[in-house]
Parts: sequence; C-alpha cells; structure tokens
Amino acid sequence: MSGVEVKIKDLKKNFGDKEVLKNISFECKAGESVIILGESGMGKSVMMKIIGMLIEATSGSIKIGEQEIFGITDKNKEKMMKNIGFLFQSSGLFEHLTIWENIMFYQLFIEKQNEKKMKDVAMNLMQSLNIPEKAFYLKPAEISGGMQRRVALARTIIKKPSLILLDEPTTGLDPIVCENVNNTINKTQQQTGATMITITHDLNSAIQTGDRIIVLQHGETIWQGKPKEIFECKNKYIKDYIKATHVKN
Repeated sequence: MSGVEVKIKDLKKNFGDKEVLKNISFECKAGESVIILGESGMGKSVMMKIIGMLIEATSGSIKIGEQEIFGITDKNKEKMMKNIGFLFQSSGLFEHLTIWENIMFYQLFIEKQNEKKMKDVAMNLMQSLNIPEKAFYLKPAEISGGMQRRVALARTIIKKPSLILLDEPTTGLDPIVCENVNNTINKTQQQTGATMITITHDLNSAIQTGDRIIVLQHGETIWQGKPKEIFECKNKYIKDYIKATHVKN
C-alpha cells in the first residue's frame, strides 16, 4: 500500500443560497497526514464528504492522483471508491456481527473469501493495532467506544486504500482513550503509508497525528502549517481557539 497525492483547487459548495465552502485550495502529498481543524459548522464535514465522493461540489477541482473527481462518471467513481477508506464518526459497525466479522465484512460477505483464512488475517491485524484478542468474538455493544473506533479503523485499512478519510476520530472519548486512538492512527500511518485526511475540532489530537494542520473558519482556510507552528500564529480566532482548548505547546 502507498499513499496518493490529493490536490484541491478553488473548491466551492453551496446549499441553495448558503455558501458553505469558499475557494478552498490545498494539497496533500502522498503519504502525508493532513488535519482539517475547526469548530463545528465551519464546513469540515461537507469538505470531507466531497473528497470522499459522497456529495458533489458546486465548483472547483479535486484530483486524487491523476483522477479529477469533480463531475466524475459513475464507472470511474466506483473504481476510485475502492482506493478510499472512510472512518465515520459513529464507527459504523454492524451490531449483529462479531468484531472479527466487522473487520473482514467486505472479504467475508461481498467477496465470499475463505472464513478460516479471514480469521487469521483479522487476528493479525487486531494484534498489529493493539486490539485485544479477547474482543475477537464480542459484539460492538460489548466493547468501549474507543475500541470501536480502533476496530472501525482496522476495517478501513484492510482493503489497503491509498487514501484514508477520518471523521472526528476522537469525538466523545475521554483523554486516555483519545491517546490510544491517536496512537493507533499513527501506527496505521506508519504501517500503510496511506495518505490521511482527518477532520477534527480536537487540537491535541491534531498535533499528535498530523504532519500539517489546515484551519477552517466559515468555509475558508485561514492558516496552515506544521502542528507546533500553530502556537506561533497571530490570528485572533486561532489564538482564542488554542486558549479555549487549554492545549500547551
């Protein structure tokens, strides 16, 4: 597995008369972890859904590798989707399936691969992401929220996507569990080499998992740089944001 370059230029999204994204432009290098940081209602989730081809932009350009996805055909879209992994905020696990079946869902129920082999693959992946062996036959309701995020991440990377999109991976988790999830994200990055784009309002997580942070405010990018550089930013909104999070340099 290896990452893919992502280039976004003059991206706009309107819902009726409401302009949600305004001329967004940035690039992600292959294998880079880029964090889109900002409060709720700033356009982060809309941008993520556009990159993930769940909704269409109003105008602009998004290239994933050499493929332009603005106006993409259904055939090419289906092909591209196979190379994109999406971790939803809710984890999106199937409650009636065991943890290992959730991880191997596509291989088991879509591709109909050998169950014994898939069990071995699931166990190896769980071990690599520090998911306890005892969780193998449990159901999602029987494990913690943090563990559910790690299982969902395992399911995301099992198809070896070149681009992984993470939607608020630490929302609603306590600090210790957040730390575990952040460590899992970093380990995934190291093991896969995939390009990662994460949207979050969690500054601490952004600093721990990002190679670069892009701050979004009212649908516009107002700053980008390396994680530690954000503490030197003079923008009032960003300074107030840092103060409110109580995150120290």
